Amino acid sequence: VVSGRDRPDVQKLVGIGGLVFAGSHGFDIVTPDGKSVDNEVGGDVTGLLDQVEARLSALLDPIEGSLVERKKFSIAAHYRLVADADYGQFRSSLDTVLSEFSEIKEKTGKKVFEYQPKIDWDKGKCVLYLTKALGLDGPEYMPMFFGDDVTDEDAFKVLQAGGASVIVSEPSDDATDRTTYADFRVYDCDQLLTLLQKMTPA
Repeated sequence: VVSGRDRPDVQKLVGIGGLVFAGSHGFDIVTPDGKSVDNEVGGDVTGLLDQVEARLSALLDPIEGSLVERKKFSIAAHYRLVADADYGQFRSSLDTVLSEFSEIKEKTGKKVFEYQPKIDWDKGKCVLYLTKALGLDGPEYMPMFFGDDVTDEDAFKVLQAGGASVIVSEPSDDATDRTTYADFRVYDCDQLLTLLQKMTPA
């Protein structure tokens, strides 16, 4: 399971054992037996993220509906509840932080902007790393990736070279209109479940 959420939160939400969990876009990986996988990309970024979090909080706290969420390897700035009239101030505050911290990069999600250290790592590179680390990169395997977020596009893209991907987006979802690297589309989790059931041997 590869997610932008913190890895412990993902494990709690999924509630299924025997899986590899990769949280924070793959910066934090654990095996089914609970052992951490050192992919050597995260490093010690706590100090930098502490500073970015403090600055974001100071600028966004006055904006009603905004939310700063600290994760282990990133910080999310949510604006789902921000009024349209306040979005300009919200965006301007983010631009200020980006100008002050050249060591971070911005990723766009659903009504959220996420900030990570400028490290060449994303969900796509995590998928490639995991398939190799788990010995699943041979010709007898076909990796598949299912996702609904904009950040999942990195995984969709790398699997075009060998694999398959499915985007999950409802007809009313903004993601429906975006350009996607996914090979297939389902409109909701019920359709995804049906697809998985059809793919699973009886």
